[in-house]
Amino acid sequence: MTNYVASYINPDMDGIACMIAIAKFLSRDGIKQYEPVRFGNVDFESQYVLGKLDLPAPRAVDSLCDAGDVVLVDTHHRAQLPPGFPFEKVSLIIDHHPNGDEFANAKIINEKVGAAASIIAKMYLDAGLQDEKILRLLGFAILSNTLNFNSSSTSEFDREVFSEINKLYPISEVEMIDMFQSRARIFEQGIRAAIESDLKEFDTKHGRVGISQLSTPISISTLDTGEIISELSNIANDRRLKYLFFNCGDIVQNKGLLIAANQETKELLENIFRVPFANNIREFDRILFRKVDLVPALND
Repeated sequence: MTNYVASYINPDMDGIACMIAIAKFLSRDGIKQYEPVRFGNVDFESQYVLGKLDLPAPRAVDSLCDAGDVVLVDTHHRAQLPPGFPFEKVSLIIDHHPNGDEFANAKIINEKVGAAASIIAKMYLDAGLQDEKILRLLGFAILSNTLNFNSSSTSEFDREVFSEINKLYPISEVEMIDMFQSRARIFEQGIRAAIESDLKEFDTKHGRVGISQLSTPISISTLDTGEIISELSNIANDRRLKYLFFNCGDIVQNKGLLIAANQETKELLENIFRVPFANNIREFDRILFRKVDLVPALND
């Protein structure tokens, strides 16, 4: 049997970095070996960072049917994991998201910070493990998930951990900008691919809700909102989701846009935010985040 580290389907930079880093951390004593594996794709941002650091992406798998021990990172929501996932084999979870599910056999480390990578990087630093590639990988992930510390979910802990990494192995401003620019490449594959690149489903008090999230340097004013609504509607039908919306952020102007897939989602969002949505769309004067602004509001 093999021991695995996994995350949610189509993990982002934070999930990818955490999988690789904690697998190496847990395998270091030679007693138990862990392999990082992924469900779904590696996004363009993660591809950029992994290429820069000359690190392989976690191997793609369809299931963990042969798993001995399983560690989960950057999620503890069952709805974000594939059918047949061996929940009973999960022994450790490292996450930074609210309102997660219980796992009967797992120790759960769930801190209210901007990036799960910050938690794992602190484990490396506390253990005196000065692994340049891994710490730079985690540093990039912290920058990514906190939007260079501009996210409302950013904590002082994230800042302090990144500062320690940056003193050892600096990440330049050019490298950071190139990383964020790489996010926009997803639009080359079409609107549906962009929506599905980071789409998670959550079980809320309103039922299951799909939230797609994408923050890029592209101005939200240039987006074809009509095409986005059409694709959202198609995805909602395909996934049999009553509620689905797209949370789009403009990193440069620090603006947000919520786009509802259908009338039911529009009414749900209007009720939660107590503001009208014109043609299923509402612009906000800041970027909104799933774990801070959206998921908690859906369970309030």
